[in-house]
Amino acid sequence: MLKRTLIILSVLSLLFIFMLSAFNSKGYMLKTQLTLNGVQVGPTEIKLENGETSEFPLTLEDFNFIRYTLSENQDQVDLTAQLIFRQGDFRNTNTLPSFSLIPDGQQASMEYKAEANGPNIHWSVTVAPTE
Repeated sequence: MLKRTLIILSVLSLLFIFMLSAFNSKGYMLKTQLTLNGVQVGPTEIKLENGETSEFPLTLEDFNFIRYTLSENQDQVDLTAQLIFRQGDFRNTNTLPSFSLIPDGQQASMEYKAEANGPNIHWSVTVAPTE
């Protein structure tokens, strides 16, 4: 009987902790424009939670997915994008330089070219907390 009561109390405690952490979780609206050789790729607005990764399909010759990851780091957020090519067991990932931003809606941008024959990448983002 005591063992059963302890198990029930443990489960209820864990449930309570998960509920508290869900209420403290912040969401962010990411507005992004990513172009490869002048062609817009991926979504332009994404809602991401702290620690969340979201992946979207692309219809390009060299990449067929884009993955965004957002994580909180004190008063700023770190944002990473990866261009991915997958075919069967083969996978090639190109991680772009990440942004560390204060989530106040200001825009940040970069131009990037990883290899001499790689695509010209222009990436601009703004991040703001969701209400």
